Formats: sequence, structure tokens, C-alpha cells
Amino acid sequence: MIFIFEWLIVYAMIMCAMCLDNVFWIPDSPEWPSMKKSFYIIILFGREYGFPKDAPSRDYVWRKRILEVLKHPRDIIPGIISSLLLTIFINIIF
Repeated sequence: MIFIFEWLIVYAMIMCAMCLDNVFWIPDSPEWPSMKKSFYIIILFGREYGFPKDAPSRDYVWRKRILEVLKHPRDIIPGIISSLLLTIFINIIF
């Protein structure tokens, strides 16, 4: 039972990281030039990072970036497999 609980926690953390990764890829998307004005832009190490500043941009981030990761099998399956392997690895070490 504890193993499943640990697995769910690791899965949630991996999916959170995958959502964050997808949000940080927004400036590399084809629609970025048309949406750029709706985002705060920060430039670090020569790369742009966009953070939503109005309702339509927040809606885009939620619907097209975060929910896509949480409901698409191409993200769910790697999340399940990697969280299972990580949980097994953690239990073997500790």
C-alpha cells in the first residue's frame, strides 16, 4: 500500500515537471509571434520566457499547455513508467 502511495506522489511530481516544461516551451511554438503581446517576457541567457499577463494568455497556458500534458497518452504513459521505475529505485536504495 505504501508503494502505491509513493508511486502516486512521484507520478504527480513528474507530471508537474512535464507541465512546467511544456509551459517553458511556449516561446518556441509556432503561435508565439501572434501571442507574444499577451505575455510578460523575460530574457535569460539569450532565450525568451513568456509568462501570461491576461485572461486569454492564462487560458491558453491552462488549456493548451497544462491540460494537454495531463490528458494526452504520450505524456501519461512516460509519466507512469518513469514514476514506477523511480519508485522502485527509491525503495531499493532506502
